[in-house]
Amino acid sequence: MARAPRTPAHGVLRAIAVLALLGSAASWIAASPVWTPAMAEWIGTPLRAPATMLVDGDTLLQKLSGTVVAAYRTLPPAERDGTVIVAESYPFAAAVDFFGRDEGLPRAYSGHRAYYYFGRPPADARAVLWIGDPSPVLDGAFEHRRAVSAPGETGDPVVHLYTGRTVAWPELWERLRSQ
Repeated sequence: MARAPRTPAHGVLRAIAVLALLGSAASWIAASPVWTPAMAEWIGTPLRAPATMLVDGDTLLQKLSGTVVAAYRTLPPAERDGTVIVAESYPFAAAVDFFGRDEGLPRAYSGHRAYYYFGRPPADARAVLWIGDPSPVLDGAFEHRRAVSAPGETGDPVVHLYTGRTVAWPELWERLRSQ
């Protein structure tokens, strides 16, 4: 049986399919957490997780939760009252909720992805213990920010205390929503 002659449209469709395949492969490679620490540092913050994150992710999240527990305990009881824990990303919030609950931590909040839908902090929350890099959103919604280091912690702090809230939670929660 004779084959139908190829039209220019066949060539265009084939080119589009090849470009889509190459683009998909390139984005998968770029998003894979298999970069060396030096390469991740060179690429920047979206890929700053270490190359071993898939292997020892729970261990890293347990350490993070332990750091948050220790930092939270450094706050005087009067300062803990009215302070909520908010995380930059949902894995950080989930780690605090899972590993920190037996240590007496209050529940964690996050505006990241679906954690946003678990709800915002209560209206009477006056301060935020933030897990992550300093937040420009919180910098604009609170009068003060200070790093809260856990005893023995070295390196850049991952926990910051924001006090003097100037924006109502409904508005602030929308600003914290990401992805």
